[in-house]
Amino acid sequence: MKAKQLILLLVAAAVVVAASVLVYRKRAAQWTASEAAGIGAAVLPGLAVNDVAAIAVKDATSSLKVEKKEGVWCVPDAGGYRADYEKVRNLLLTLKDLKLAQTVPGGESALDRLNLHAPEEGQTASGVLLSLLGADGKELAAVVVGKDHLQKSESPNPYMGGNWPNGKFVRVPASGLIGLVTERFYAVTTQASNWLDKEFFKVGEKQFVSLARAGQTVYEFKREKKGDSLLMAALPAGEELDSAKVSSLSGALSYASFDEVAPRDAKPEDTGLGEPQVCRIVDFDGVEYTLNIGKKTDQGKYYLTVGARDVGPAERVKPEGETEEAARTADEEFKKSLEQRQKTVRDIEQKLGGWVYLVSSYTVEPILKEAKDFLKAKEAPKPEAKEGEAAAEDAPEGTAGGDDTPPPPPPPPPPAE
Repeated sequence: MKAKQLILLLVAAAVVVAASVLVYRKRAAQWTASEAAGIGAAVLPGLAVNDVAAIAVKDATSSLKVEKKEGVWCVPDAGGYRADYEKVRNLLLTLKDLKLAQTVPGGESALDRLNLHAPEEGQTASGVLLSLLGADGKELAAVVVGKDHLQKSESPNPYMGGNWPNGKFVRVPASGLIGLVTERFYAVTTQASNWLDKEFFKVGEKQFVSLARAGQTVYEFKREKKGDSLLMAALPAGEELDSAKVSSLSGALSYASFDEVAPRDAKPEDTGLGEPQVCRIVDFDGVEYTLNIGKKTDQGKYYLTVGARDVGPAERVKPEGETEEAARTADEEFKKSLEQRQKTVRDIEQKLGGWVYLVSSYTVEPILKEAKDFLKAKEAPKPEAKEGEAAAEDAPEGTAGGDDTPPPPPPPPPPAE
């Protein structure tokens, strides 16, 4: 063998040995990290949650980012709509305080078995990668959330048996730590709608409700004072309102909610908001809500925008003979109600104005009615008896159709002469 070939073989052998040593040290480090941490140790020690400016979530098929811009958390994939601050805050505090409930030996077998690989193309045993980023975009910390840990129920009830999840396996890529935690990470998802601030609007007791379509009034309802029933403004002659049907309108939108927000570039011709159905509601607090309702999607949701304005009195009308003490109390109450009314309008305009929402059918369909839908159904007329036939109830007693009393017997024959 030539000296040159021998040198090449020695170099190749050295490379193989070095690679083996690196793999061994890496696996040993993973084992050591898990063993050294111990039960009760912090998973992400030293995490400074106030330095986190973005949360990136990635699974095997999709990804999502929640960012803090100008001090407000928002969801870029939802057009920059504001995020649920409590959900973000709770997740960050959970990660800060996350403790190991059990250590797990490291190595590739654990990653495969517990779905703790980082999500990459072609990787089937991957978990959800949760990355915390600073204002400069650099990663502050990351954790891979893998399989559920299942615990068998000890209940003697056969219907309460089976396994139920009581934790998650996690891995910290930076340290190689692998372990079990009791947190379930329900909030960690790549679905944008699950991160949105779902606070919407709430309509108080309605004083006036109307619906218009193509510029034409469909119906109008109003009531004079709280507790009264809503009355149709132009009830057709000879018709009667169905109280059960009107009550569904009375309670509509008392606790409105939305499912998601439409893309910022959604076109009016696609949403149906170029020619919407317009619902106006005035509550007894003096707030007027204007809802523009567009098309219904294939998923059974409606496009909707909402606006509000203050239509209540700006000053309190003082009754004659009001005492100074009563006036002072009434003025204070009026001032509070005025401030609350103005705040309601301001919040709706600032937070909800300019956005197109997708709401469920049961949220808006109680108001998308025709005027006739609130009327009592008329009884069908009874069929008239044909000529020559008497109705059963009109038949005289002792005749067909009357009672069941048999006719009297015929008189006896005369005696024989």
